[in-house]
Amino acid sequence: MEAQISAYAELLSNIRQISLAVSLPSGSDSSTQVTVAADGVSVKLSHSGESCLLRLPTKTALGAASLPVQKLSAATLSWRLPVSADAVHQASASQQNTPLWSATDLEAGSGVGCRHCSATVVDAGSVVWKDLPSDNWAEMMEFWHCHKPDHHEHSHDQSDAGKADDSSLTTRGYGASSAISAQKSVGFVDLTTLLFSESDCQGLTVS
Repeated sequence: MEAQISAYAELLSNIRQISLAVSLPSGSDSSTQVTVAADGVSVKLSHSGESCLLRLPTKTALGAASLPVQKLSAATLSWRLPVSADAVHQASASQQNTPLWSATDLEAGSGVGCRHCSATVVDAGSVVWKDLPSDNWAEMMEFWHCHKPDHHEHSHDQSDAGKADDSSLTTRGYGASSAISAQKSVGFVDLTTLLFSESDCQGLTVS
């Protein structure tokens, strides 16, 4: 079977670029063309009467553009394509607002065991799974409350009267320095952490 055009595209999110690599069945020549679609989401590759379409992992800032062939007679070509500003914004918002591993991904009532020896650490059915809040949860308090939680009076007066001071908020768990603590019968989870109350665990040596 004759060799065909093969292409690979990878999103390099840290540098906001798309790495595009193309392998040709023969060296590049005047027939070799690489064109970005007008919508910036795909690339058309043509070489020696053969063509293929590759969908990019995200939208590029280039649209309806022909990519230069850097070296004639080369069977392997590569480019770096800039990511569009819209795609960067959407990816950033998605990473901030959507936990990569949430409590809903875990089966309700499931327990926790040691992968190595299979010993039970948390009994099945002993905890309810909940998401750990974001690290900057305290800074987001203004979005949760119309005023800082001090009195039960529902006043929107902007004066200093009736407002809680920072030390009072800290003692009540609203200060920026406050930490999330474990709760009995609750298993907190995020991408890298499982947090349990010591009373819900067994077979562990706690320092």
